[in-house]
Amino acid sequence: MMITMHSINVVLLLIDTLLNCM
Repeated sequence: MMITMHSINVVLLLIDTLLNCM
């Protein structure tokens, strides 16, 4: 469960950075 939460957090961080770059 912790691993899944970590993966979701990483994905959200990547999406956030991509949106900021745009």
